[in-house]
Amino acid sequence: MDFFNFQSLSLDVPPFCHKICKSAIFVAQYAPSFNASQYCHYYFIWQVGNHINQDIVENKRAEYAKQIVSTLSAQLKEQYGSNFELRNLRRMMQFAAQFMDSQIVVTLSRQLSWSYFIELLPIKKPEAQLFYANQVNSHLMNVRDLRKQIVAKTFERTAIAKI
Repeated sequence: MDFFNFQSLSLDVPPFCHKICKSAIFVAQYAPSFNASQYCHYYFIWQVGNHINQDIVENKRAEYAKQIVSTLSAQLKEQYGSNFELRNLRRMMQFAAQFMDSQIVVTLSRQLSWSYFIELLPIKKPEAQLFYANQVNSHLMNVRDLRKQIVAKTFERTAIAKI
């Protein structure tokens, strides 16, 4: 059952994104308790990254994957604009790889802006990412304070202190 008429939406997105957009918008319509546009944005980024990781790159060799993503970026950028530059596609892929569970993305998208996510992406341990995300939320940190916490290795120091 199609709950959303995509043709009525004036978004210029690649065909593989149509289903992603539909599902993001549908979920946002039924989740009014938080900023729906922010959720849609993050969910869209996560879905595009996940789609590229799972369906297009399919865990191919590094060099081949680079070529695929580079070619995809060039095609999408030409057709749909600078949002699909190689750097942005790589961030989308990294975002989906780092936050594998879409429910975590849903939860964090209620609390964090994209700038915070960018700071959390290089952190490899999921428990460290969640620790810093919780720190931002509970201490009302700005992005600069989050960076300081990461550089100071607050997660590691806290873990050592608990031993």
